[in-house]
Amino acid sequence: MCKKISKFLLFCIILSYFLVGFNTNTSEATDKYDRIAGNNRYLTAVEVSKKGWPSSADTVLLARGDVFADALSAVPLAHSLNAPILLTQPERLPEETMKEIERLRPAKIYILGGTSAISSEVEDYLLYKGQEVERIGGVDRFETAVMIANRLAPQGAITAVVVYGFNFPDALAAASYAAAAGMPILLTDTLQTPEATLDAINDLDIQNVIVVGGTQVISNEVVKNQFPNAIRVWGGDRYETAVALAEHFQPSGDLVFIATGLDFADAITGAVLAAKQNRGMLLVGRSAPEVVKNYFLQKNIQSATVLGGTNAVSKNIADSLFNLSGLKVIFTTSSQLYSSPGGGAVLRYPYHGYVTEVLEDNGQHLKIRFGSKEGWVSRTHVEVTDKEKDYIRLGWQWMSGTDIKFLQRSPNQSGYNVYAPVMYGVNESGIYTLKNYSNNIALARQKGYQVWLTVQQFGISPNLQSSLITQIVDKAREQDVDGVNIDFEGMGLANRDKFTKFIQDLYKEMKKNDLTLTVDVVRPAQSVYSLCYDRKALAQASDYLILMAYDQHWSTSPDEGSVADLPWTEDSIVKVLSEGVPAQKLILGIPFYSRNWRVGIKPLEGKVIVTGDPVNIRSAPNTTTSIKLHTASRHEF
Repeated sequence: MCKKISKFLLFCIILSYFLVGFNTNTSEATDKYDRIAGNNRYLTAVEVSKKGWPSSADTVLLARGDVFADALSAVPLAHSLNAPILLTQPERLPEETMKEIERLRPAKIYILGGTSAISSEVEDYLLYKGQEVERIGGVDRFETAVMIANRLAPQGAITAVVVYGFNFPDALAAASYAAAAGMPILLTDTLQTPEATLDAINDLDIQNVIVVGGTQVISNEVVKNQFPNAIRVWGGDRYETAVALAEHFQPSGDLVFIATGLDFADAITGAVLAAKQNRGMLLVGRSAPEVVKNYFLQKNIQSATVLGGTNAVSKNIADSLFNLSGLKVIFTTSSQLYSSPGGGAVLRYPYHGYVTEVLEDNGQHLKIRFGSKEGWVSRTHVEVTDKEKDYIRLGWQWMSGTDIKFLQRSPNQSGYNVYAPVMYGVNESGIYTLKNYSNNIALARQKGYQVWLTVQQFGISPNLQSSLITQIVDKAREQDVDGVNIDFEGMGLANRDKFTKFIQDLYKEMKKNDLTLTVDVVRPAQSVYSLCYDRKALAQASDYLILMAYDQHWSTSPDEGSVADLPWTEDSIVKVLSEGVPAQKLILGIPFYSRNWRVGIKPLEGKVIVTGDPVNIRSAPNTTTSIKLHTASRHEF
């Protein structure tokens, strides 16, 4: 019974920080993200300016640091002028802001908002310092936004972004996208759009409006009746809205900006830099929202820039966005499983295409399980996947003449990923060696295969003693394999319950040693070969059942027919599943060989003559295709 097998089996942000010194500065950086931060929002704006404009800037926009509206509307204008946005207190220009202005040496400074937003004293101070100053400010935030829009698009604009004017959460992430696209940002109220905004839509000949936020902040009536060709981009909260905006605008690359969604300043001043780099802006709260984590995974985000200090976005939150613990990953190359992160003993060799769950993530290395071993691999060797597991494709090695040349190649090349040498038999005394395949086991491990020892026993008087369980586990540990395949056949109905109890007890010991247990069964039938299997109970007491779906017509059968035709094989599967075996636990064993026969002529007319000539029809499964069935194959030569 020479066999090879492929398989049928089928992831406390602290409150706002208005005062100098409240936000902790940090210079921490990892291979996944860097941080732009000062000791408060004013100094964070300065650090953003230094990052984006390291030499100079012809223009600077100055906005009030404790009110969001003017700064939010000004992001597209700042981007069009290639200018940073710096922040000021209403009555006093912070010293560090003035120093940054002097470093940038701008030809002009735009003050955003009227004197009730930024006092004339601040303007006078800038004039005293020799700066050219122009104020853009209306009677309220709505008019100021319109004045900024007119400055941004004096010839008009095709599309505008409209946001709720009295709170910032939904609008925070929109600023960078509007800026990158050259769209003005206009403000509205929930139930009525101010005249200034409506006039601007007409005067600028706006043809399309992107409304940011749900119906609680901007009603459907306003959107339907007052905005042309409006579409709404929104989520259940500010974090979902930020992700929805990223999905809508599709920023380039795999780098994003991260800011707190609990305050506006860092996201607004950082939005100009994000627009300059055509990057997205995502928000976090007192933890990293699942919607943001999922976006990171789906888009395979490799790096980020965090805006603000650790009181705004803590290190734990930033780290968690890249932490893969509990997620499924697939190996994009062959790898080595080490006993410790980055070193130690080599335990196994995970193959290209192997799927597993991340048990631990230290930033550079991941702890995973491969076969019977847990260890560490390089994070660069994997990527997140939505696959639950790789299909099992197992090849048995029989005692003689079996083609195992597949072991010379890696699993993603050969099409197999589990090697099952038929190495041990069982008699009344216990385990004995059929043939020593230790060298092949070592080769299989090095090539990236999992190894499941096959233990065989035949006949109606099987050895099912508890001492045999100890022997099987000892042999598995001695050979350092990943599992055991039990192939006990022809035991008859009298041994059905005894065999089930034996497998139940063996399974407990296998799990203690982190070993996989599989059990070979045949299709349901009224025969000594079939009645010995309580398949439902065996499935519960093992990791997988292997359905040996061949020998519809065995090698010397007097009846003509194939080894296993498709209807017979399908019927075998249906019968096994109908007995209560879960589909996810079933491995289909198929023959990769054919029975060579012919119907004889006189004097044996009507009789089947088996020639005995080998006919090998094996074609290795291809791991690059969408294999939907896990299959098991058998070879005879």
